[in-house]
Amino acid sequence: IKLFIIIIFTPMMYVIGSPAFNFKSCTKEFAIAILSKLDILSVDTENLYDPTYKLLSFQIGNKQDQFLILEDFLFFKELLETKHIILQNAKHDLKSFAYLGIYPKYIHDTFLQEMILISGHYSLGMSMTKCKLNALVKKYCNVEISKELQKKPEVSQKFFEYSLTDIVYLEDINNAQKVLLDKEGLN
Repeated sequence: IKLFIIIIFTPMMYVIGSPAFNFKSCTKEFAIAILSKLDILSVDTENLYDPTYKLLSFQIGNKQDQFLILEDFLFFKELLETKHIILQNAKHDLKSFAYLGIYPKYIHDTFLQEMILISGHYSLGMSMTKCKLNALVKKYCNVEISKELQKKPEVSQKFFEYSLTDIVYLEDINNAQKVLLDKEGLN
């Protein structure tokens, strides 16, 4: 039996893999049991940004429970392909998943939704800036997050904690955008 890692904070943050940090253990089956009960999942990937977009890790969960997956990515294939998932700028995440043969079908992209909501109000460059995750977290959740560690993926406690925070706000952003899209008759 493989043991996997758990980081316990409030909210619950779990790591599935085996880096040598101060984490508690859980199984990937435990992660699936929790994630399967959720109607919609927030997802983000960390990759090497080489031409293959080879996956370094992915994060999955909601604002209460976040899992950082470091190995056995295909174990989560069915979950990713059958659940509604929220992604931020999905084109990058989808490239990483496609590299593994994982093809999510029910996607909510907070980046594209924001581009629709602000279209015609800003230049393309300004629109791209206003649609980045840190800008959306500030706009819809009134929280400031840093994306500095995204530029240099590494195997470290700090990087893993940063990675998990990427999915904490996606559901709130998606819900707020959905209200605005509905109001405009665009959803």
